[in-house]
Amino acid sequence: MTAHLNRRAATVIAATLTIGALFTATAGATWATPATAPSANPAVVTDDDGDVNLTLDPARVEALCAKAPAAQQQIADLIARIHGDEDVAGSVAALTQRAETARAAGREAAAGRLEARATRRESRVQDLERAAVRIAAAEATVCTSSTGTAS
Repeated sequence: MTAHLNRRAATVIAATLTIGALFTATAGATWATPATAPSANPAVVTDDDGDVNLTLDPARVEALCAKAPAAQQQIADLIARIHGDEDVAGSVAALTQRAETARAAGREAAAGRLEARATRRESRVQDLERAAVRIAAAEATVCTSSTGTAS
């Protein structure tokens, strides 16, 4: 048992030293670059107000617009799953039911974790709805103007 722990400790120490050496070797080059270096991506432009504007080539815009309907469908599926009944795996109702079952069995810690997951999952619905609105707005503006038709 002790030999196993000593071997494990030696491995951990060797890995730590190796990683430390790599960080030290690369840190000099990283720290030597000026902090005000221009952006490596010429498509990103920051104006005087601090707004960031992205300029993408038309092929990239078209590819992103082609993915918009699938993203909208995925968001709708996620929202439906979250609002599903107790039979839908991953729904808030199913997590709440599992928490009640755990609490009835005397597993308070597990019940608390499940309730926290249910609360966190319910709070994600607003984020998903905002994302759906942003995608719809992009489809109506960017995708329509770049490809001539909405996807």
